[in-house]
Amino acid sequence: MAKRLGIIGGLSPYSTIIYYKAINEAYKQKTGSYPELVIDSVSISKVCPLVKEGRLNDLAGYLAESARRLEQAGAELFIIAANTPHIVAEKVASATGMEFIHILDAVYKDIERLGIKRIGLLATSGTVRHRLYQDYLEEKGVKVIVPSGQAQKKLDEIIDRIVDGYMSESMSLIASSIASGLISKGAQALVLGCTELPLVFQRIKTRIPVIDSVRSHVGYIVEKMVMD
Repeated sequence: MAKRLGIIGGLSPYSTIIYYKAINEAYKQKTGSYPELVIDSVSISKVCPLVKEGRLNDLAGYLAESARRLEQAGAELFIIAANTPHIVAEKVASATGMEFIHILDAVYKDIERLGIKRIGLLATSGTVRHRLYQDYLEEKGVKVIVPSGQAQKKLDEIIDRIVDGYMSESMSLIASSIASGLISKGAQALVLGCTELPLVFQRIKTRIPVIDSVRSHVGYIVEKMVMD
């Protein structure tokens, strides 16, 4: 019996749409039918200041409330449809009786499959500063290379513009330059550790593999939903 999935969304609305579409497509391909989903959309306008100010207990509490609403609505598994809020994932997961499907577990499966030992991380400054990927992957023997301070600032600006609904060729050119910088530092693969970045990188070609954290996560989510 397939399990009902709960989604903490809104972080941003665009990434929630991407998740919803991708989960439905992957589930349909795997089972021939469509899944049961529950979405609780929280406010990115509340979450971003909490991340920037380092108020992680408040962030965890806010997202835990969302998780409990999903559980009350009948969800059996749940996810957060964004990377950065995973900095408090353990606290949020412990607030309910549901199984939590962590994005980093999914990304690591793809890194391991490729046999990669050095990845270049493209993510928000919040994700980088709180060492979400670094602590998880380096414990497993994978080196994480991050952009320089100025490059990270430019990447944040790109992400903010995507969240606001903008897209341009210049954004892709800047993102491509930042990616090239990581490759020159020895990255064997790039990880798009922000759920908005695939919208930019669909226009960019690289000579090394690109791991889209959303696609990794979605594949893992569907496996968990249909697992006996």
